[in-house]
Amino acid sequence: FGVGMALYFASIGAARMRGPVIGAFCRIGLAVLGGGFLADAMGLGLRGQFLGVALGITAYGAVIAAHVRPGIWRAKAV
Repeated sequence: FGVGMALYFASIGAARMRGPVIGAFCRIGLAVLGGGFLADAMGLGLRGQFLGVALGITAYGAVIAAHVRPGIWRAKAV
């Protein structure tokens, strides 16, 4: 989560917000839908919900890290 937040603020400075927005939607989707599925359908209860939140936080950092690559920080051609 810390890596995702650091890259989020770096993306704001570079005016490249597509990755953080996609990452945020992945995080909330996994936390809510994945956690609900694990809690109810898989029968894990509250442990499943926490697992869904952990997977969402991990996906948040991974998605943002995948969108921040060395070539993205070059100045845009005018």
